[in-house]
Amino acid sequence: MLKLVRVTSDSVTLQWSPPYSDGGSEIQRYVVLTGTAASATAAVGRWEEAGRVAGAATTTFTVQRLREGS
Repeated sequence: MLKLVRVTSDSVTLQWSPPYSDGGSEIQRYVVLTGTAASATAAVGRWEEAGRVAGAATTTFTVQRLREGS
């Protein structure tokens, strides 16, 4: 489950639960992506890496440098 813990005009802090099963391999990292939605001029949105969280124990991340309203 993904939760928004804190939202400001230029950042958001996310918190999530680890997966029920790791498929038999220890989780090495989580990769957090930000994206833009599809628009009238672009049929597909664009995804970019916002950051990485090392290990399975840390399940929060703050995405910085966001633009309010986008």
